[in-house]
Amino acid sequence: MWLEAMDATGIGADLRRALAGSEVLARGPKAVSAARRAGLTVTWSAPDELFAQIVDHLYQTGGRDRVALQLDGTDEEELTAPLIGCCAEVVVVPVYRWAHPVDSGPAEALVNAVCNGGVDAVTFTTRQAAVHLVEVAGSMGREDEMVAALDGTRVVPVSVGPVCSAAMRSLGMTGLGRTGPCPSGGHDRCPGRRSSPTDHPLKVRGDPASGTGVVRGRRELGSSKVSWT
Repeated sequence: MWLEAMDATGIGADLRRALAGSEVLARGPKAVSAARRAGLTVTWSAPDELFAQIVDHLYQTGGRDRVALQLDGTDEEELTAPLIGCCAEVVVVPVYRWAHPVDSGPAEALVNAVCNGGVDAVTFTTRQAAVHLVEVAGSMGREDEMVAALDGTRVVPVSVGPVCSAAMRSLGMTGLGRTGPCPSGGHDRCPGRRSSPTDHPLKVRGDPASGTGVVRGRRELGSSKVSWT
């Protein structure tokens, strides 16, 4: 996103040349992939996708004179404060900021569906998505009810990674699932998977899911609620 924005202003090539001569540290695989697509060499990445591990790495390797920190929408002070002790200068790069949607209708519908048992699972791909959904529920007077429903039994809260998981737990969600490949032979341990799938193709879109030629899902708030046959 940052490099694309600089391309639009005409200085993307200069920025890439500057970064090519810099040490690049990444928090997780998404950042590593993005850096490599931009032609950059990633020197080191956090093994568990945690920013705290980047901080530890900088301390353990002698600190740095000047560090450019690309913010992920998290509070600036929360990310820069741990670096002050090992970096002479921290230059923050706020690529984007999180905000509530202009139209809160879909989010409110999701809150109601969670509280009323209309979905089996809810996926969160960022920590801020979880924070904002709880805030939306609070504005509706259903925060406690929704968080209680996200208990891993009535509704499974599914996280994209450890940072997101930590935020979800701090909000009171329990019984978290994790996105990613299912363990070998462990179909029954994957959130939302009812039984072993057949060898028929399954298509999941914003409409009902179809497997074995029979529709078994139904549209729920722009995603599909799937039952395997």
